[in-house]
Amino acid sequence: VRSLFHSLPIHEQIQLIDEFFEKVGKRLGLRESLSGFVPISIQAMRNLQVAGRTNMVYGLARCIGLPSSEGGATRLPLDRMPTGYIEHQINFFNASHKNTVPPCSTDYVQWAETMYCNSGSKWLCLHRGPAWFYAEFEGPPSKMTPSKARINNACPSLSTLARRIQSNPLTTTSQIQTKALDEANKADACDVLLGIQESVKGEWNGDVDLNDGKLYQSYANTNRCYQK
Repeated sequence: VRSLFHSLPIHEQIQLIDEFFEKVGKRLGLRESLSGFVPISIQAMRNLQVAGRTNMVYGLARCIGLPSSEGGATRLPLDRMPTGYIEHQINFFNASHKNTVPPCSTDYVQWAETMYCNSGSKWLCLHRGPAWFYAEFEGPPSKMTPSKARINNACPSLSTLARRIQSNPLTTTSQIQTKALDEANKADACDVLLGIQESVKGEWNGDVDLNDGKLYQSYANTNRCYQK
């Protein structure tokens, strides 16, 4: 087989390897078709070499396919950032139209939300880049393909982040705490005395001393009751 393989022209060698590669992938349980992967990956690595870039195709495969130095998990963590970021960049530039780009993964969206909440829309503009908002682009929306966009980093839109933040139950204000206090039962002097009486160690560190003498007076009254 090897001798016959070496006698084939280069394009037939690539075609044969690609067919074998797809069959092996199916036997290993891969759901997606791998047809054309071999010629595309070889061309991608050649393009990187011509551009003076490192072999990111092979490097990414090693990060995802090989375990970390500690063993077990992959070198690139697949359950958190930056995998979600890398995944979205690939999905964005691989799409034929911006509306066909798959949604961002949860880890990337949560990271973008955090950055936007801390740094605002200025960060988002710098992070994303001008995208389709520049003078040279005058085509209809149907022509808004990712390959024509001036993107620094493909990321969730401003409207998406704002909508998610508004629907988030978390808040930075004290409104929810104030409301909870208003609805709670009010404490009275009996509750304070009861709390002091429950201090069996002869000291009390529960309530804050406001230096107005009231806490010390209540404590002294309680001690006198014990002495009777």
